[in-house]
Amino acid sequence: MNKLSIIVLNYNGGEIVIKCLQSIKQAKVPDNWQRQILVVDNASMDFSLKEIRRKFPDILIIQNLENLGYAGGMNIGIKYALENNSEVVMILNQDTLLNRDCLTSLIKTLYSNQNIGVVGPVIEFKKNGLSIFDLGGEESTLYHFAIHVNNNKFDILKPVERKFLSGTCLLIKKETFKTVGLFDERFFLYYEDDDWCKRARNKGWHILIEPKAKIFHLLSSSIGQFSNRQIYYCTRNLLLYTQKNENYLILLLVIAYLNIRSIYYLFKGFNIGIIAFKGMIDFLRNEFGEVKI
Repeated sequence: MNKLSIIVLNYNGGEIVIKCLQSIKQAKVPDNWQRQILVVDNASMDFSLKEIRRKFPDILIIQNLENLGYAGGMNIGIKYALENNSEVVMILNQDTLLNRDCLTSLIKTLYSNQNIGVVGPVIEFKKNGLSIFDLGGEESTLYHFAIHVNNNKFDILKPVERKFLSGTCLLIKKETFKTVGLFDERFFLYYEDDDWCKRARNKGWHILIEPKAKIFHLLSSSIGQFSNRQIYYCTRNLLLYTQKNENYLILLLVIAYLNIRSIYYLFKGFNIGIIAFKGMIDFLRNEFGEVKI
């Protein structure tokens, strides 16, 4: 019997994480697979952890004493899953809903070729009242960072290879983790998934989107375009991502791009521009991890 561990990172998830766990429970798995659900709680201060314990007594919970961010929290769950003989690990955002065939379709594609290391579903979310579909990411020609393929419809019928997948939902073989390693915890939030996918490709693993698997991302558009938190981490971590994975020339191009973008933010809202420049300064100071914004 093969073991699938599904890791949900909870941080003040409220009723949304309950709905996520219910959708996991309702999703089908292949006959020869055993499903384990693991919730890693990043020091939540709401009622979500109490409700999870009450409604899902069979779900394993790891409770962190502090918020370790996406990378740190997921790494805790991944290490537990691998140490407890999981063949495959799914990492999943707390604000998602799985369709019934998601798990079976992803597992089938993951094992369709020995060189496939990670697969992801089509991610549907709402933006301005319209349904948008995230179909994975490709690499920018000039800056080499991930550009997600977001369409108002998806017309792919078979699995498609991508350069990047969103960390919203990833299904990963244990063998992939053995060669690639875990998430880089310096990112804390944003770009840790892009960095991990880049490292996986550098190790020779193929990354695929499976169109028969779909999830709905409930809060993907809830973080505004000019959220202080998002602007800071995306600015700082794009520089870290580029420094790790690209050459010096590409890093200079990204620095120039972020300077222009930060000046633009100054005109949109002075405080937002200052936060963007703080992200760049903290990168230069080699200050990573969580920052209170």
